[in-house]
Amino acid sequence: MHIHKQRGLSLIEMMIVLLLGSLIIGIAGMLYTHASHAAKSAYQQLNAARKVAVGVQLFINELHKLEDLSPLNCPRPELQFHFARVMPPSWFGLADSQVQLVKIYHAEDHRLVQLGINALAGTEVLAAYIPIARLNYLEFAVKAGETRLRLNHAETSGVQGALWLLANCQVNLLLAGHSYRSNLILDQTLDHDVVAGAMVWPLELHMFYVAKIATGQPALFMRDDSGRHELVVGIDQLQFEYGWADSGKLLWTDMVIGRGQLALVKIKLTADSVSEEGEVAI
Repeated sequence: MHIHKQRGLSLIEMMIVLLLGSLIIGIAGMLYTHASHAAKSAYQQLNAARKVAVGVQLFINELHKLEDLSPLNCPRPELQFHFARVMPPSWFGLADSQVQLVKIYHAEDHRLVQLGINALAGTEVLAAYIPIARLNYLEFAVKAGETRLRLNHAETSGVQGALWLLANCQVNLLLAGHSYRSNLILDQTLDHDVVAGAMVWPLELHMFYVAKIATGQPALFMRDDSGRHELVVGIDQLQFEYGWADSGKLLWTDMVIGRGQLALVKIKLTADSVSEEGEVAI
């Protein structure tokens, strides 16, 4: 009788030990799984950051070579201002370090043609930055103060690209987007009084540009899918230069270059007016 009681206690103790061991193993497994996922996520973020850093560094390295390209119409520090400080990864869409840079040449230089760019700009200076390089044709022309851009997308789903154009040290146009269309033509006058921006979405084209109207006051125009141009509101109080409209609801100007300052402005389009939600100086 006494021996049977001892065996019963021994079995209970063994069950308790097994339960505790299973619990400890389960908790350890959960902690290991969580740590593994966290480490994998951190590695992916680090890897993405490295790719962006590589792309940015490649671009900066190319900028350092601009001293060898002369004559330029503006000093190198001004180029640093336009490029080195205006390079958030989300803007240029750096992906998998697929960075390609079209260096700054005189627009008549034959090397532009070799790079697939036809530029007819007299003695103007042209710079273009195409990170993903899915654009197969670009024509940039300046005639008597009138600047025109003709852009032809490849007939490929998921076409992406971000484009900088620089002429005489002034950024004239930023184009970034996705499109399933071919033969996309963006033909706007971009002299000192007119600045344009566009975002191309799949099966959509929303665009706005700022221009001085007959009274000499700047005004905001928007273009919908039908190609109509509508005057939205005077933009004296908003003080931005260009951006894009998202389905007619949100208007973004990202790292705006205007009046010698950089700013991030988010403007919400309402039915009757444009309300400024915030401006952050950088």
